[in-house]
Amino acid sequence: MLNETPGEIVLAALNTLWRKLEMAAYEESRQLTRNRLAARINLTTLAEKDVAKFLDRQRDWPDGELPGIVRETIANAKDRGHLAYIKRALRAARHSHGDAPLTAQQWRELLITKNAEAR
Repeated sequence: MLNETPGEIVLAALNTLWRKLEMAAYEESRQLTRNRLAARINLTTLAEKDVAKFLDRQRDWPDGELPGIVRETIANAKDRGHLAYIKRALRAARHSHGDAPLTAQQWRELLITKNAEAR
């Protein structure tokens, strides 16, 4: 059916699921992921605007400090689970500071604590 039906298919998947999809046992998916693949886009980094929206919707931040907080958060989240890491850090912030606004220094200390716990 895929051979005869013109169209474009956009598929988004986690790396592990994508590898399972590419296994030789799935002939139709091999057509999509091998000889008929137009482009593969790997999203390996977090976009600053996405992280800024995520952080801003979860907590109140002091005026002007969010851009620096976003950059530092991305640097810490890079090899630690991306948005899942940020979600865990926000949960820890709510547990330790309640809903009070966090300064950049308090957020930095929280990230350092989270990183030490992960080792």
